[in-house]
Amino acid sequence: MSQPFAQSGNRILRRVQVDRSRSPQEALSATKCLQYVDDDVMDTMPRGMWDPVTVIFFKPNLPKRGRISDTDLQEAFWQEGLKPADPYSLMAAIEVDALVGTHFHATHWQNENGEWCFLIFDVLTGERCVHVRAGSSDDWYNEDVWLVGLPR
Repeated sequence: MSQPFAQSGNRILRRVQVDRSRSPQEALSATKCLQYVDDDVMDTMPRGMWDPVTVIFFKPNLPKRGRISDTDLQEAFWQEGLKPADPYSLMAAIEVDALVGTHFHATHWQNENGEWCFLIFDVLTGERCVHVRAGSSDDWYNEDVWLVGLPR
């Protein structure tokens, strides 16, 4: 069950049901996106706890040039009064409405070793795709990135 998007300023809110019983691969496959993933990183995806959730897409104030660290991303979430969306919540929102257009939709988390990991949906050469990797993403500097968070 989902509701249409509501937009408020630089935010888009979406209430979605999340099937947290799926494996990471099942949840990712349900988005019907071309996958560029590291299977070991997929196994570290936090599942989150609440259902349904309000997923909040927001345009962060990131520099137009240069890179931004994952620590700075955490600050961007904090300034918005949000925490990074768990990957399952983001995948559920993408599954329902195929939000991917010309923007990147992204979240990140730390694995058990403290290494940053990310989930990014975007479009490459006209195809909807998803990236799941460890390490900082090169897209954090991209002016088209929309981060995806949940209320704290």
